[in-house]
Amino acid sequence: MTGVVQSVDHASRWITFARADGASRRFVYGKLARFWHGTSDSLPSSLNPGMNVQLNLHNPLFGPDYATQIVLLAALQK
Repeated sequence: MTGVVQSVDHASRWITFARADGASRRFVYGKLARFWHGTSDSLPSSLNPGMNVQLNLHNPLFGPDYATQIVLLAALQK
């Protein structure tokens, strides 16, 4: 799924995300999640609001959906 990060709380690992179709979702990123953004650091702590990203979500049988991989597509122009 692709869209724009609206807010990130790295302490609790919550991401508020607006999909390309306009729908908004809130979910966590997993402890082992990776953020691919063109540098050697792949920690999600580099994720910031306003980034245009692609997310791979895991849908477990029990519990909330969570992101396992986040790929930076492009920063939005303001």
